[in-house]
Amino acid sequence: MHQMSIHQGQTSYHRNGLNVNQPAPVPEEHGGYAHYQERIDGRKIRGRSESFLDFFSQAKLFYNSLAPYEQEHVKKAFSFELGKCKSDLVKANAIALLNHVDRSLAQEVADQIGAPLPDENREVKSDKKSPALSMADTVLLPDTKKVAIVRVGDPDVERFADWTTALTEKNVNFTIVGHKLHDLPNPLKVTATFETTDPTLFDAVLLVSSESTIPAPALAFIETAYKHYKPLALALSDHQALASARVRLDEAGVYDLAHSTIEAFINGIAQGRFWKRQL
Repeated sequence: MHQMSIHQGQTSYHRNGLNVNQPAPVPEEHGGYAHYQERIDGRKIRGRSESFLDFFSQAKLFYNSLAPYEQEHVKKAFSFELGKCKSDLVKANAIALLNHVDRSLAQEVADQIGAPLPDENREVKSDKKSPALSMADTVLLPDTKKVAIVRVGDPDVERFADWTTALTEKNVNFTIVGHKLHDLPNPLKVTATFETTDPTLFDAVLLVSSESTIPAPALAFIETAYKHYKPLALALSDHQALASARVRLDEAGVYDLAHSTIEAFINGIAQGRFWKRQL
């Protein structure tokens, strides 16, 4: 029979350190599960081969296969999740498990969350890798990516149309964002505002402005994309408009269309993120 009870308490698994190992399996002598033994070529028992005790080699293979920036993401993810944990015991147990996978991973996470690092390095000794486990080995294409075109003022209509045509030819989807919904020269129109959409919904942002100042919502929009390492293209009539913005024009994945091309921006869209960008 399978488990039917819904146990009360912090834990619903065994073994655990938060609830004195409760719930625990019921012993056979008290009516708990007993594996039926029958005579065959030997005795049929409830057992596992030694390979079932290898808990960490696949985790080690996964971690080894990641690009350096992906390994940083893993460290930050563990630090975030375990940093939310209120139990020192659970945090220490998690670090002990990471210590079996990668010593430096365990050390950095332990330092971030204030948990003890085990004295003994029990890291699996393996340098095996698989290219299938890293997104860095993904074929990079711009197709179906989403770009927000942030329109400020009344920029040159012909160049604007040329850029949207170039995006369409590369199968890049775009949404024109402005302070209000309105039609542009056919077939273009502003279909989203700063209140109805968000930069986190897009893979890249193109800011087109004819003004000497950039409104705060538009600045916040491009700064968020920049902070998330996304490609950012700028077509500005006055570069001083970005003087107060937390955006550096010389950083990776930032394209000034006064000196670059829309094709270079599309290549950046295909790449996706620029993890070497200094924030």
